[in-house]
Amino acid sequence: MANPISYKVILRPPLFVFLVGVVFTGLFFDSFYAPKTVVAAVYLGVLLIFGPGIGALRNSPLKYPAGALITWAFLSLALQSRLEFASGNILGLGAALLILMIISGSGGGFQDRKGIITAAAAGVFAVSLYSIIQYYFPASVLEKFRGTARVPFSTLGNRTYVADFLILFIPFLFSGIKKMKTFYLISGALGVWTLLLARSWRSLPAAAAAISVMFILKRGKISRSYALIAAAGALGASVFVFVNRENISERHLRPRLLMWEAGLEMFRDAPVTGQGTGTFARLYPYYQSRVLRNEPLGLPSRAATPERANNEYMHMLAERGFPGLLIFIWLILCWVKNADFSDRNFIAPVAAGSAGLLVSAFFGFPLHRPETLFPLAVFMGASVRASVPEGAEKRSVKFLSYILGVSAFAIAFLITVSQVMHERAAREFKAGNYGSAAHLSSEGASWALLPGKIYFLRGRALYRKGSYAESVEAFGKALETYSSVGLYYSRALAYFSLGQVEKGLEDMEFVISVTPGHRRARRLLAEVYGRLGMDRHAEHHKSFLPEE
Repeated sequence: MANPISYKVILRPPLFVFLVGVVFTGLFFDSFYAPKTVVAAVYLGVLLIFGPGIGALRNSPLKYPAGALITWAFLSLALQSRLEFASGNILGLGAALLILMIISGSGGGFQDRKGIITAAAAGVFAVSLYSIIQYYFPASVLEKFRGTARVPFSTLGNRTYVADFLILFIPFLFSGIKKMKTFYLISGALGVWTLLLARSWRSLPAAAAAISVMFILKRGKISRSYALIAAAGALGASVFVFVNRENISERHLRPRLLMWEAGLEMFRDAPVTGQGTGTFARLYPYYQSRVLRNEPLGLPSRAATPERANNEYMHMLAERGFPGLLIFIWLILCWVKNADFSDRNFIAPVAAGSAGLLVSAFFGFPLHRPETLFPLAVFMGASVRASVPEGAEKRSVKFLSYILGVSAFAIAFLITVSQVMHERAAREFKAGNYGSAAHLSSEGASWALLPGKIYFLRGRALYRKGSYAESVEAFGKALETYSSVGLYYSRALAYFSLGQVEKGLEDMEFVISVTPGHRRARRLLAEVYGRLGMDRHAEHHKSFLPEE
């Protein structure tokens, strides 16, 4: 047998840098996906070219469910004839599953547990400190550091996102607290403080699940003292939910019910294949329009354009059908079966954080966010028992590892270029330089894997510039891979400017079918119908507007 620590030198430094890099990009970059996905792609390239390579996959005990999951994700698109979504949406899932299989099959991942615990503690400290500073000093400190008039959105600056991150990472503090007591205690205190500041109601059941799993694996049973603490926590959570019930219902529960009903409609239309991986955001406006038409749940005033269902399991059903959800459950059960429970100092925080994240997934989308998805893949992979087969890796397999590794670096380059061009175009648009914004967004679209959002920006810039025909064309290209209420609203304005009133009315009517409380759309429709002499239609839309 080959020495299972043979990959230790390869795995440990890049793994630590990868985890810290994911945290850093989550804190200081506005983009939801791009920077963190680039970090993951580079790390995957290192594993493929300089590390265990693709040969580790055949030794991974998770290879069958993980391979089935990525295969079904591709087939769901092929069966629905929507392969144009494959390039952008399967890459993140595929990268996470490859990292999971390579680390779990290398035999060296588990020996890197010290590096993982250290990186997790550093992540809790950095994220918590940043969140606390952002909460109490939103401009005075961070304005100078980031060079912006106001703190822009960052994925780990959002209170609900940071709660999921901390629930995944905080359990590791209990594994290292004996050797670096002061640092781990400070990190833990900052983490708890941040969770309290986040006031994320969905973190309550997630934290309860994480604490329960951690205690059971550490102690083996639930003691009376723990039961009392758990009861007190449940009572406090109940009081919190009761006091904030109206806020939770209006701001969180009702919107989620609408998303879940739309996701259920997607599943009903394609229960076996699903609508295809990555198509939820593209199809959602149509299904919300159908739900509101058949079973009105209220009048959402904001443009509802969620990219996810705010329930990972409903999202899986909508995009990959019932088989996709079953395969995911198979993957989790396979991990539980093959996890190395002999070292509870490491497996306890992995299982606790994973359990908390899976519970949070009922109310959010932590498995779609790179700053939680990729570390989860690393943690689960490093906790699996695996043996390294004898003999050197075959040349054909090593060559395939090189090809995939170079492809990972190439994808990282493409994502970086398209994201830089997109952000430059957005800055030019905000500054009022619409011609420059249109040019930059056009170049960025040529590099993007899914150019829908960049074409949307190009269409808005061209509209502001006065090039209405070109803006309609750009909006049409955006609709091939992206859809939102704002996109249809913008295209309707362009149609009206071109004098194509019928097409403009069609798009604007679709806007209010998705968001009946869209006041600007109602006001514009009332004006257009009034000019056309269609008074009954005009009065109908005016009835939704507040009296002036």
